[in-house]
Amino acid sequence: CVEVVNKLTEEREINIGLFNSLKEVLHYLRESNDPKLLTLSFKWQTMSILGYRPSLDHCCRCNKRVEEQKDMHFNIKEGGLVCNNCIAKDREGCIKVSLYFNKLVRKILIIPLSTISSATIPDERMKELEKITDLYIAYHSEKSFKTD
Repeated sequence: CVEVVNKLTEEREINIGLFNSLKEVLHYLRESNDPKLLTLSFKWQTMSILGYRPSLDHCCRCNKRVEEQKDMHFNIKEGGLVCNNCIAKDREGCIKVSLYFNKLVRKILIIPLSTISSATIPDERMKELEKITDLYIAYHSEKSFKTD
């Protein structure tokens, strides 16, 4: 988690919200049911704090409300879900994601890390979350992470 903060912020940058979030995640990592889920949640919350909160309710292209369905499309570069109308016109840069992913990230962005520390998710969902999280952060930070 410290590596995430180091890679996403400038040296000596002051960000009280991010500092408090880092302090909280380090505390809860010791007792977490699923440290990987907690770490990925911290990454999404960090991106949100730094101004890279993904659009998960409205299309990141046309701003229309995105209907929930089994398979959805997420655009890493544009920072959010793409509606069916926009995806029909241009699929470039879009990754198919599950409804579960969308709901999970929405919850991650609003639920305290203390609550997330007691949660677990199925392995298949963890793989999807990890893949999209790493792609999203790598693109928006132009850096990739060696460790979790």
